[in-house]
Amino acid sequence: MNKKAKISIFLWIGLAFNCASLASLAPVEIRQKSFVKENTGVDKNKAYDRAAIWFSKNFNDSNSVTRLKDSIESRIIGKGTLKCDVSYSLTEADAAYHDFSIDFQARENKIRIKIENIWSYRLHPYNKEKISWGPTDEEDIQNVLSKCFEPLIVNPLVESISGRKDKEDNW
Repeated sequence: MNKKAKISIFLWIGLAFNCASLASLAPVEIRQKSFVKENTGVDKNKAYDRAAIWFSKNFNDSNSVTRLKDSIESRIIGKGTLKCDVSYSLTEADAAYHDFSIDFQARENKIRIKIENIWSYRLHPYNKEKISWGPTDEEDIQNVLSKCFEPLIVNPLVESISGRKDKEDNW
């Protein structure tokens, strides 16, 4: 086999592996979810203040995460990356990162947390390039929401707004 044929085969194999790693994302409408909590026990100003504190404490650089803070409308819009491992199948490697947008809004005795534009990827082990794998369908989204976003973002944010005291606060 001549040198050109070997190079051609090598390039086709490389292209096939790269195309196999590209995932088709689910539609935007599926890659979002709103969580509404009523009867928070606090007015919208206090809810906004507590959410702003939560953003500051829970993101390494809350200024880079926060895109909009509007105290009059009691609204915070941000964009971030969540590191959370999720296994979808035995053949799929664990996903490590989820880029997302978050839209927090408070009203009297009620809050809404909207997670949008979820894009999940893992890092190539050698060159650390992002390898997209989804979410590709509604099942993937529900898996990411239930294993990552609800326990790591939504529930702690709701608890901090409702004023639930953690054990660490009782010092």
